[in-house]
Amino acid sequence: MPAAISIDFISAKEALTSAEVLGKWRQAICETTNPRAALQTPEWVEYRSEFGGNVRVGVVRYLGRQIVGTIPLLEANYPLKLSSHRLAPFELSMRGAMLMGNAPLTPPIGEIYSGLFKALAEKTNITTICIPGALNGTEFASFLSDFEQRDDPSWFVYWLEPSNKYYCINMPPTFDDYYRKFDANMRRNFRRESKRLRELSVGELDLLRVERELQVAPFLRDATMIAETSWQKMLVGCPMNMPAPRFEVLTRLARQGMLRCYLLRCGDIPCAYAVAFQCNEVFYYYEIAFNPKFSKASPGKVLLYMVLNDLFAHNRPKLFYFGPGAFEYKRWFSNSEGEERTAYILRKSISNRTKVWLHRNFRSLVGRLKPST
Repeated sequence: MPAAISIDFISAKEALTSAEVLGKWRQAICETTNPRAALQTPEWVEYRSEFGGNVRVGVVRYLGRQIVGTIPLLEANYPLKLSSHRLAPFELSMRGAMLMGNAPLTPPIGEIYSGLFKALAEKTNITTICIPGALNGTEFASFLSDFEQRDDPSWFVYWLEPSNKYYCINMPPTFDDYYRKFDANMRRNFRRESKRLRELSVGELDLLRVERELQVAPFLRDATMIAETSWQKMLVGCPMNMPAPRFEVLTRLARQGMLRCYLLRCGDIPCAYAVAFQCNEVFYYYEIAFNPKFSKASPGKVLLYMVLNDLFAHNRPKLFYFGPGAFEYKRWFSNSEGEERTAYILRKSISNRTKVWLHRNFRSLVGRLKPST
C-alpha cells in the first residue's frame, strides 16, 4: 500500500457515531460525481445495516491523520447465477462484500484504489468484492481494467457480464427544449395514454412531490398499497415481506434535502410511485411501481412524463439518471447513454477459481445453445 495512504475498516455503528468520520463522509458525498451517491450516504448505510447484511466502512486517511474518504461495504451472499431458458436455474453462492454505490467514496486516485484491495487482503477475511455497475469512462472503471491485467498477489478480476447500457437525460433549460426530442407520433401516444389513465380512474390525475419529512408517512402508506399488488413486491429497495425501517431512512434523507419521491393518484386511488433522490444536481430514479389495475394505460410511462414536467418546473437537476437496466422506456425518454460493467474481485483460491470456471463455461454453453439468427 502507498505509504501516504492507510485504510482501516470499522463497523457502520462506529462510523455513524464518530463526528470526525461522519463529517468527512458528508463532505465526500457533497463532492462526489457518482450518480448513485444516495446509496453511499450515512442514512442509506444505516438503513442497509438494519436489514439484509452487515455493513463495514473503510476509512481512508492520508499520512495516517486526515480522512480523505469513506468506502461503505455491504457484507452478504452474492450469487453467480447459472440459468437459461433451456436449463434449470442454479446459482453459486459467493460470500463477500458489495461496494455500495459503484465506486469508492474517495478522490479518484489510483493509489487509493490499490490501497483498498491491499487493505482488504491484509485486514479482512473477505474473499469476494462485488462491484455493481462500474461506469465505463470513470477513473475507477479504468483502474479495474488495469487491475485485471496485473498479477496481483491476492486478487483476480472476473467481469460478470459484458458491458450493459445505462440511460440518462442531460436536462436542457426547459421542458419544451427536451420535448422536441419526441416525434409527433410519440407525443400523440403520451396524450392518448394520459387520457386513457384518466378514463380508468374516478377523478383527475394528481402528482404529489414528496420532499419533506411530514410527507413521508402518507407517501409510504399509499406506496405500500401499490407495492403489495405490483409484480416487484419491493419498496425502498427491500422485499415487502421483510420488515425494514423505510420510514426512518426516507425521513432522514428528507432532512438532508436529498429526498424527491413522487406519487401519482388516479382520483382517490394510488396509481404509481417513484422512490427517487436528488443529490449534487443528479436526480436518481431509483425505484418505481404501479397498480396493475391500471396497466392497460401505461401508468409508469405517464408517471415519468409527469415527473419530468415537475423536474423542469421545480429545482431542475442537471442530470436525470435512470439507474441500471436497459428497459425500453428508459431508451425512449433518455437523450444520453453510457455503459457499465459488474465485476467480482476474488481472492486467489481454489474455491473461487473453480466457481468462476464453472460460471464462465456455463455462459459459454448457453451461448452455443442460443439459436442462430
